[in-house]
Amino acid sequence: MARSLGRHAGTWDTEIDRPLEVRQGDTLAAYFYLLTSTTHLFVTPDGGKSIMLNPSYLEEIQKVAGQCSCVVVALDGNVHNWNFITEWSPPFDFFDPDLPDKLQAGVQIISGAVIEDYFGLHAPKLMVRLQLLKAIAPDVPHYLLQPPPPIPSGPQIKSHWDEYTKKDSVIADKWLRLKIYKVYMRVLENCCRQLGMTMIAPPRDRLDPDGFLPEQYWRDSTHASEDFYHDTIPGEP
Repeated sequence: MARSLGRHAGTWDTEIDRPLEVRQGDTLAAYFYLLTSTTHLFVTPDGGKSIMLNPSYLEEIQKVAGQCSCVVVALDGNVHNWNFITEWSPPFDFFDPDLPDKLQAGVQIISGAVIEDYFGLHAPKLMVRLQLLKAIAPDVPHYLLQPPPPIPSGPQIKSHWDEYTKKDSVIADKWLRLKIYKVYMRVLENCCRQLGMTMIAPPRDRLDPDGFLPEQYWRDSTHASEDFYHDTIPGEP
């Protein structure tokens, strides 16, 4: 995603202890910090009972945040894939009024509220982390970058095995994955609304006619290429 803003020097292996400077020509366009377990930006000092920002990085992040016109966060974008990219046993589906004819035959039909409740269990932890990030730079706008929609191609997903998939797994029905994604997006939008944040959705022309990620933006089994995010991030200097 950093490449969608400009060029940067360094790699995650050498730059994980400080934000990357992303430049457009000679102009500093953004600071980019990778918020993953590799950087340990969020730590749980009491065995998981609470979450805090890593004190080792806090001073540097506060200094960088003070120079920014906005903060854009890409966090927990793959939660909808953790448990739903592969088919459950027994297989299931649920009704979506926007896709009334996309119910699989011969599978268990459940209430869509079950999926919403599942993501609702995850939402409080996400909101705590977003609140911690907001507290660093409370006087500038904060945005949550909407994750890309599902890749419809099962072969594409199976050719890029990662932590979400196993070689002996069956990829879930693409329409089910799209419906689950839509439920998760509503949960993310609600989190943003409660925190006074804005979620940045991709332009409609970056989706295919059905709402999936088009092939030109496929990166692996779940992620989009940097071109997908180009010109979507506000507040670039």
